[in-house]
Amino acid sequence: MECKTKLSWQLESPFNRSRLTKLSPEQENIIVDLLCKIVTPIGRYSLNHKTPSKGKRSKKRERKSKRDGKGALTTLIDEAPPKPEISSYVVFGLNIVLQRLEYLSNLSKIQRIRSNDMKFSGGEKAVNENKPFLNQHFSAIFIVSMSQPAIVEEILPQLVVTASQTHPELPETRLAHISKEHHNKLCECLNIPRVSIIGILDGAPFSSGLLEFIRKHVPEIWIPHLREPGKVPYVPVQINAVETISKVSAKRQKLK
Repeated sequence: MECKTKLSWQLESPFNRSRLTKLSPEQENIIVDLLCKIVTPIGRYSLNHKTPSKGKRSKKRERKSKRDGKGALTTLIDEAPPKPEISSYVVFGLNIVLQRLEYLSNLSKIQRIRSNDMKFSGGEKAVNENKPFLNQHFSAIFIVSMSQPAIVEEILPQLVVTASQTHPELPETRLAHISKEHHNKLCECLNIPRVSIIGILDGAPFSSGLLEFIRKHVPEIWIPHLREPGKVPYVPVQINAVETISKVSAKRQKLK
C-alpha cells in the first residue's frame, strides 16, 4: 500500500508549562495518611448507609416491610443518619473539580472588572453570585490518577491560579500529584471503584494538619503571564508544522 506524506499545523502556547513539585515517597505517605483520615468517614457512611433507589425496585423493598397493628406500613430499614460534616468539604471527580475551578476563575474575572469600574465610578458594586455553593475556595487539590489527558495536566495549574484570585484573603490553592500506588488505598477510604482528583475545600474539619504540611512542602504555582500580565512582554503564538504519513487505499490508487 502506497504511503503519502501530509503537513498538518499545530498551535502551541509560547509560555513555558508549569511543573508540579515532585514529592518524596516519605512526603507522599504522610499526605496520603492524613488525607485518608479526613475522607474515611465519607466512605464509611457510603458503605453502611446506601441510599435506596426510588425506581421500580421500590415494590421489592415493600415486601421486606411489615405491617404494624394499625395496618400502617413500617419499613425494616432505619432512616439513615445525616451525612458526616466532612462530606460538604471534599470534592472528588475530574468533572466536578474542573466545573468549580472554572466557575471561580470566571468569578475572579468579574471581580477584577467590577473593581476597575469602582475606581472610575467611585461606588461599590457587589458581585452577583448565582451559585454560592460553588464559591468555595479550594485549600488543596490532589491528582491521584496517572491517566489524565495531557490537556488537563496543562490547564489545571492555570485554573488553580485564576480560581485562587477569587479569594485573595485566603492561602492559595496547593496542587499536588500523588503516585498511582496510593490510588487503591484512597479508593478504599472513599468506598468508590476509582478516583482521579480529590479537592479539599476551605474550612474542612480536621484538615489543619494536612494543610499545614502541604503548604510547607508544596509551593504556590507561579505562572508569570497570569501573576503579572502587564509586566510580561508580548510573545507570538507558536505554529508548528508536523509531517504525518497516511496510507492511500487501493481504490484510490486504481482511480489514479
